[in-house]
Amino acid sequence: ALIRLGTTLHNASMEALLANEEFRRLHQARVACLAEAGFSVKRGPDVWLRPSGEHFGIRFGEVEEVFDEPVSGPAPGEVKVIYPPERSYTPGEQEVKLALADVACREKLGFHEKVLALAIEIQAELMEEIEPNLQELKIALDDILDTMRQIEGGG
Repeated sequence: ALIRLGTTLHNASMEALLANEEFRRLHQARVACLAEAGFSVKRGPDVWLRPSGEHFGIRFGEVEEVFDEPVSGPAPGEVKVIYPPERSYTPGEQEVKLALADVACREKLGFHEKVLALAIEIQAELMEEIEPNLQELKIALDDILDTMRQIEGGG
């Protein structure tokens, strides 16, 4: 019940954040800042939410998996631990420039601080709404603990 309640709270807070006008304005300002830095949007209606290289027509770097040794099964009677391959990522030059511009824009806008403040405000409102559920859950858990203590104490 507690996990379900936590998941519900998370989903509701994300949904409320994404629908928040101030949140949308912040993302639009971020995209505008990136345009000023020379990265204009090439495609994608959701660029305001999660700008990525694709939205700006920038090609991503390459991921290379590195195998140190060929993967084979263990010999009879032997246990072999197989680790996932190491990955090496080399970003493209434009991808690096976009990432640096994005960091500069976020800092200039106070993006993270403002989004965090919005998220805290939204979650506080949601917590007030679900507080009765938390109280019910606490009562149920206290009853379970009391029962366990009685069983443990032999009574």
